Amino acid sequence: EIQAETHTLRSEVSQLRHDLGEETRQAQQRAQAATRAEEYYVLVQQQKRQEVVDRYSQISRESLSPAERSFFRDIHDQFRLDLSVEAYQAGLALMRTGRFAEAAEKFQESMSLRDDATHMPSVKYNLALALRELGRQSEALVYARQVVEQTIDREIQDDATWLVARCAADLQDLDTAIDAIRSLLRRWPR
Repeated sequence: EIQAETHTLRSEVSQLRHDLGEETRQAQQRAQAATRAEEYYVLVQQQKRQEVVDRYSQISRESLSPAERSFFRDIHDQFRLDLSVEAYQAGLALMRTGRFAEAAEKFQESMSLRDDATHMPSVKYNLALALRELGRQSEALVYARQVVEQTIDREIQDDATWLVARCAADLQDLDTAIDAIRSLLRRWPR
């Protein structure tokens, strides 16, 4: 009985030591995660949007509380949107100065940051304009069609349809150009 009880107690001690080691390891991980979360939050307070976006993948792997995780995800999404709008505005400024290649890069950067934002139809339309100016009509045609097919911003659809017609005509795809113009004539018969 004593040997059986000793064996049982040794097993319990071994299990408790293992549990204690595991708890210590988790506490250390949590402390490190708290330190990293605090550093990340300082970046958020300082409005360093690009650094917050860049470091989000690292902080999301930490053992954070659900509230911290949700807060950081929301901030990350907001900063990505802000950076997307900034890239879009920079692209528009570059378009006004005739620097179409740089503008196209900024528009693509804007799309890569937040492809589901409400300003994306305008971004794609302006990207199509820039690509057409660069002599890349086939790519411009793809983006212009995406703008025509979207339902977020209906006001820009007519301009995009006209751009589809112009790009198709540049590419000698007269059927597509004629279809686009007919579509415009149905919408604006006068």
